[in-house]
Amino acid sequence: YSSSPGDRLAYTVKYSNNSNMNLFGMNLAVKLEGDMFDFAALDTRGGFFDEATKTITWNSTTVPDFANFEPNKKGQVGFNIILKSFFPSIAAGATSDRFIKASAKFSTPNVPTGFSSDDISVSSSLVTKIGTQPSLNQSAYYNDPDFGSSGPLPPRVSEDTFYTIHWQLANPGNAVGSAKVVGGLPQGVEWVDTVKSSSGQPAPTFNPNSSEVIWNFGTLPYGAGLFSPKYE
Repeated sequence: YSSSPGDRLAYTVKYSNNSNMNLFGMNLAVKLEGDMFDFAALDTRGGFFDEATKTITWNSTTVPDFANFEPNKKGQVGFNIILKSFFPSIAAGATSDRFIKASAKFSTPNVPTGFSSDDISVSSSLVTKIGTQPSLNQSAYYNDPDFGSSGPLPPRVSEDTFYTIHWQLANPGNAVGSAKVVGGLPQGVEWVDTVKSSSGQPAPTFNPNSSEVIWNFGTLPYGAGLFSPKYE
């Protein structure tokens, strides 16, 4: 499963007693892991949230059936939380994977006769990958450091004025595969085939049939523009 920054996630945890025994004093705990959770926007829907452990707990106080959980009994609890709208600050050398995890444990310390364990429990977890959030900055220059300037400014009818367009890419999130940037040239603007790219990337190309400039560079890695130069 995947999500995006700013999304509201609604979780549902289903539980059941598939045994032939009554289970007493059940507890359901869900631990939330990941720095993209906005805990200020957490709605536990009756569960108790422990800020220190980032865990939501339901017991017989909030779910009366947990006091004596009979055979074939089942039910569910839910909660929702919003993801932060931006990736938190990250440091060089940090993992490139951006994800969140919800781990549920349904248990009781009241072990029926005949069992040797300290408790009876079942666990499950759900990992959600957070979609990347690359940024594109586009700038136009008349007097460019690399290509200089040519033509009148402001432009005049029937005379050519040359501008240099810069595309700059940064990526604080997961690596993006099969990445490309496409820009269209409006009527009256002509391509002069003077290009340059950084980071050892292929230079943009021009498709005269569609009047599109296409920069196809394959993969935009995690940390580009933060821990390594921007793609430009």
